Amino acid sequence: MITSSSINVYLFIISILTPFSPFLFAIKVLSSSQYVLLFIYFFICLSYFVSY
Repeated sequence: MITSSSINVYLFIISILTPFSPFLFAIKVLSSSQYVLLFIYFFICLSYFVSY
């Protein structure tokens, strides 16, 4: 289970790595729902794709 503290860590990391405000806005909107997990998963996959 992903707790709220780990979500805050993800938000902190994403806020550092992502200069785009729409991403942060989307996270703030989805933070109260379960879709934030899908968004975090998508961001992790995207970061892996960019690393290559």
